[in-house]
Amino acid sequence: MPRFLKFTLIGCGGLLGLLILFVGCLAVIGGSGTETETETASSDKEEKKTSRKGEETVAMGQPIRVGDVQWTVTDARQTNQLVQQGVSPQFAKTEQGNYVVVDFEFVNNGSDALTLDNESLKLVDSQGRESGASSDQFFYVPRDKQIFLERVNPGVTKPGEAIFQVAPDASGFRLQAGDAKMFTDQNGYVELGF
Repeated sequence: MPRFLKFTLIGCGGLLGLLILFVGCLAVIGGSGTETETETASSDKEEKKTSRKGEETVAMGQPIRVGDVQWTVTDARQTNQLVQQGVSPQFAKTEQGNYVVVDFEFVNNGSDALTLDNESLKLVDSQGRESGASSDQFFYVPRDKQIFLERVNPGVTKPGEAIFQVAPDASGFRLQAGDAKMFTDQNGYVELGF
């Protein structure tokens, strides 16, 4: 066997051995591998409970600051019918169901413009069920309160409205208001009082 080929095989074998050693070390550092999926899910829930304990909760009408933004819930109500906005009453569509309508003021206290999406708000009931703001009910929000997907410049206050479809037996609502930034999980809560 030529000397060059012999050194090449030894070098490749050495590299393969180092690679196996490196992967083994990563496995040991990453964990023992004995934790079950149930234990992992349980510890994730504990972390979420712990992180929510430090988040502020206010009453309706009080401002809450979350990161660089401020939310103030000005009105909240339950309804079983939505009426289309911006058209003559005789042509307005109606939608039946169980809804919570939340009116609010949003202030951008940051230094950059923000584009709000309906993921910034969630409604949490007494059973811990979360409802997202419905984009399907866009036509039932007055035009001057259609804030989602609109840019809000720094220092600007805008009124908004969000509609949440909820379960018929839901009660004990809290609005979860986020910091309006992607990839963050900073929230505050507003007790709606019903």
